Amino acid sequence: MTLPAAFPATPAEMSLDAAIPAFLASLKAPTTLLVAVSGGSDSIGLLSSLHDHLQADTRGHRLLAATVDHQLRRESCDEANWVRAFCAQRNIPHQVLTWTSEKPKTGLPAAAREARYRLLAQAADSLGATAIVTGHTLDDQLETVGMRMARTEGAGAPGLAGMAPATLYERRHWILRPLLSVRRQAIRDALISRNLVWIDDPSNEDRRYERVRVRQSQSSVDLQSLTEAGCLRAERSEAAARWIDANAERIADIVLRIDLAKAIEFPASTSPWGHDSAEAAALSALAAIVGGKSFRPANEALTRLLDQLAEGRNFRMTLSGTLFVRRRSELFLTRERRGLLPLSLPAHSERIWDGRYFFHNLTSEDLQIAPGGEAKIAPEIPGTIAAAMRQNRPQIQTLGTESERRSSAVHGRFHLALIDHILPGFDLPLAQALDRLFDREATPFCPI
Repeated sequence: MTLPAAFPATPAEMSLDAAIPAFLASLKAPTTLLVAVSGGSDSIGLLSSLHDHLQADTRGHRLLAATVDHQLRRESCDEANWVRAFCAQRNIPHQVLTWTSEKPKTGLPAAAREARYRLLAQAADSLGATAIVTGHTLDDQLETVGMRMARTEGAGAPGLAGMAPATLYERRHWILRPLLSVRRQAIRDALISRNLVWIDDPSNEDRRYERVRVRQSQSSVDLQSLTEAGCLRAERSEAAARWIDANAERIADIVLRIDLAKAIEFPASTSPWGHDSAEAAALSALAAIVGGKSFRPANEALTRLLDQLAEGRNFRMTLSGTLFVRRRSELFLTRERRGLLPLSLPAHSERIWDGRYFFHNLTSEDLQIAPGGEAKIAPEIPGTIAAAMRQNRPQIQTLGTESERRSSAVHGRFHLALIDHILPGFDLPLAQALDRLFDREATPFCPI
């Protein structure tokens, strides 16, 4: 696979003044960049360097900035105002975005991250930004991989590729990370040389947070291995995409059929079913998609499926909420019947049901999404798959005693949980194949 400029072929560290011109050169069209600026050294270095290099820009790029005030510390409002003044001195349009929701007692870093991206996405919409740009550094990258290694992801696990230089959020906003090859100290040295200051966040030294503990442990991650993991993940995504295009067929709603006779035509010396194969990567993704999961199945569970396929006999099993049924040379996939729950759909609201369907209630009436929607079942579909289909499709109900289909007043579409919320750029080929399989609008064009 030929990787775009956003995926460096070598793990060489870069200076701030080398990384930013390389990033700007990688942009494929005039771009409005919304830079997330906390006031820390990384984001101040990113914003100031982008501003300086864009002074001579002739391609029509535009620079905006936003600061998310999480309201987690008393100083946060003053810090946001300091960033506002920093931007005003440089004529950079700036907004302060405030996280006003109640803060969770557990899982605060993850909740804050989700709130941050949601607020930035809303700002990008209102300001007409093409992409959101963050100041994640090589240090952040190594910490991320260190945390994932500590969670015992197996060798070659997708997460060991670290953060992608480009990530699609909610199938709408590309988040770009141009500093993944730049060390934090190199950024600070550059700021000092320019007589620029920054704000130190005391939470960056709080050992209650996993990232801080990993940072302070000075765990070693090999840069070459990191780059190889990113390339491997992109290559697997492309191989899985080719396999899905060639072998997977959608025969009803979220019901898939795979022609195994065609799918397993390999030289006799090659085992077609293994964790490194295109088949394994594709089936792992399809299991998550059909089952409505945002994560792939565990290696142990995937191994059981691969072993069953290798035996060549008829079987049925459940993996990640997906029912797999083999009948002779055909493999069928649909959502299993267990765990299908009703979900309220208030007036004018949007909801995701079972990780598989997005609904927008255009009415002024409170509705409910429930399992048991009508299913058209072809005669060639195995009985166990047909039984699941009678339960796993959604139906729209009123909250009274009478159920009523309101297809004209409720907008619905497929939701693919594995890729629709967060799509790392490594997996873009896979997402494009899934768009084709489910006959969806194409994934938005990556700006780098």
